[in-house]
Amino acid sequence: MLALPLFVVVVAVDPRWLLTSLEHHYRDLFTSRDSTPGWADTQDTATPLDYLDKIFQIPFAVPPTTQEKAARLIRALLTTPVEIP
Repeated sequence: MLALPLFVVVVAVDPRWLLTSLEHHYRDLFTSRDSTPGWADTQDTATPLDYLDKIFQIPFAVPPTTQEKAARLIRALLTTPVEIP
């Protein structure tokens, strides 16, 4: 796949959950922990955020939706498509 001229992978994940999971699973590697998730006390200590920055080069955050927007999306998906002659 890397031999292709363009290779893109899209991953959808809650970053809070991912950081917490990494901190828990790799707690021996991320020994220092500050009050801010994903950050350590010293510059020399690797953090879960450092780890994720190597994997996800272009993070894109989707803003939360509202009930009105969700209802409009559901109505659009449930309507009968109109045939174009």
